[in-house]
Amino acid sequence: MTRTMLSHVALDARDIDAARRFHDAALATLGLARIETIAGLASGCARGAEATPQFRMLRPPTAASPTRAPASPSPSILTFAFDTESRAQVDAFHNACLAQGGADAGAQGRRPHSHPNYHGAYARDRDRNRITRAHHRSPEQR
Repeated sequence: MTRTMLSHVALDARDIDAARRFHDAALATLGLARIETIAGLASGCARGAEATPQFRMLRPPTAASPTRAPASPSPSILTFAFDTESRAQVDAFHNACLAQGGADAGAQGRRPHSHPNYHGAYARDRDRNRITRAHHRSPEQR
């Protein structure tokens, strides 16, 4: 089993149902599917039905939610970058994000200022988190 640095990623979503639609579509292009749904509160996505959620969306905490710390008045806006096997997967990811109401934060294409082979796409979800898909190999390496 390969060990990774992170166990999972979680982000707050003011509208959990809209976040589910957006992230379910975007994460499906990564091979992740929703395996956990807690009505009105949370969702979790992973690879494989037996897995622990690797990506979670949570409704922000409130004073009535004693199990979580109070929400910040200005929530953090995060960037998540997912690696990919092909440039076509970058394109599919970006299209899925936009189809679910995401904002274009950088159309798919080369980013030579990062490095010569970088091909990426950027979108923002409804909570303004930036979600990115990146391919780092040359077209010949696919």
